[in-house]
Amino acid sequence: MAFDEFKGDFAPLVRMVHNHADNRPTGVAMRQKEFGIWNEITWAGLQEIMQATAAGLVDLGLSPGGHVGILSENRSEWVQAQFGINAAAGVVVGMYPTSPAAELDHLVNASDTTVLFIEDQEQLDKIKELGDRVPQLRQLVIFNPKGTRDEDLLGLISFDDLLARGRARLADLSDDLRARQAGIEPDDTAMMVFTSGSTGLPKAAEISYGNIHAGVAVARDVFGDYPPGTDVLSYLPLCHIAEQAVTVINGLSQQFVMNFGESLRTITLDLREVAPQVFFGVPRIWEKMQA
Repeated sequence: MAFDEFKGDFAPLVRMVHNHADNRPTGVAMRQKEFGIWNEITWAGLQEIMQATAAGLVDLGLSPGGHVGILSENRSEWVQAQFGINAAAGVVVGMYPTSPAAELDHLVNASDTTVLFIEDQEQLDKIKELGDRVPQLRQLVIFNPKGTRDEDLLGLISFDDLLARGRARLADLSDDLRARQAGIEPDDTAMMVFTSGSTGLPKAAEISYGNIHAGVAVARDVFGDYPPGTDVLSYLPLCHIAEQAVTVINGLSQQFVMNFGESLRTITLDLREVAPQVFFGVPRIWEKMQA
């Protein structure tokens, strides 16, 4: 499904997913390690998940420009949700999974988040603490529903249920999704990235699609050109612009394989198994490796 309606050489991430699915449908787009096994998702598979996520969100009432948060450690579903949100013309709001409930109060309200993807029961418990302090938040979607079977806070549904809902509506919503994606402009906001809050409450930086498009060229200059299938390991927070630039933006533009380990605690083993050709680390990571 080629989206030729996009303007000139401007290529939002959504278009890249469609193009890769058209050109290399069986190529590996990402791997997720679960119970010691690396599970692969192809570009065609990623495109299908992206479209089903977008359709599910539209079915839940997400309007173009609506803000959707993601509160989770790094995992393949984080990026799948990110692409799905943008495919519905929504704005991605990344939130640090280490944030306590008191900080989430500010993050959700400051970003006008209406739908929130959460990782697991631990994050759900934080949202419970907020009570009625987040009046605009109306829907929760959970990646790992273990231990939440009887929960119904804010219409809680699993990510799998959202995908099933989207797949059931995909045919009906295909024209709407095509129009939303074709209508993406460079100045539109693609995602919001919060500052660390070291000098006060975290502040949201609006990252436009044009900014991301420009970042693709910059990343290529910094990292150089690599062939499709090059491995990269995602471990720094995906709600931070550095990890977005290396793993998602640069990785997607060059068709890297995005690898997601089981947790930060397994990074040493994950590095050995993935043996990524491209690896990005902050100073503390290099210090720990040297030690």
